[in-house]
Amino acid sequence: EHSLKILASALNKGIIIETLLNYTGYFFAWSLNSYNYLASLKSTIMDPIKRSFIGAVKFEIIILKFLFQGTLNTGFGYIIFALAIYLGFEPKIALAIDYIFIGFFSFLMNKFWVFGSDGNLEQEFSKFIFTLFCIFLLNLIVLSGLLQISIFNAYSAQLIAIIIVTISSYLIQKFWVFS
Repeated sequence: EHSLKILASALNKGIIIETLLNYTGYFFAWSLNSYNYLASLKSTIMDPIKRSFIGAVKFEIIILKFLFQGTLNTGFGYIIFALAIYLGFEPKIALAIDYIFIGFFSFLMNKFWVFGSDGNLEQEFSKFIFTLFCIFLLNLIVLSGLLQISIFNAYSAQLIAIIIVTISSYLIQKFWVFS
């Protein structure tokens, strides 16, 4: 009941999503009143992106494609991870199995659909494999760290690690692999 009162209060102030995400422990501040701030922040951080309307629309489409493809990829990857844990594999081995199965699909989707790259296939694939390995190591570090905290099991720890890995993966692929 207390949560519902706080949510109702947030609705009245126009901070719907921020309150929900902060309540679940995630900090991802979106609010109806902060659109201008976020737009200016995006243009400050993303200088390489064209500031024209067409550039902004293209950027938004790429983000949406990446999130859609990433959701599919992450969903299938998490199912593989959870199945491997269920079958008795250690979390580190389950994570490796996940990355092996999902990596190739992710490369093809990102190269041809998300970023629409017409760059050299071998060069981009080499960069992608290196990136995938680095992202795997980051995921392994975060997963292992969270497993050290006794309140997390392998399932919940990997869900949290996915957030960090997704952001890192997008930035590296956008500005290095498929640039």
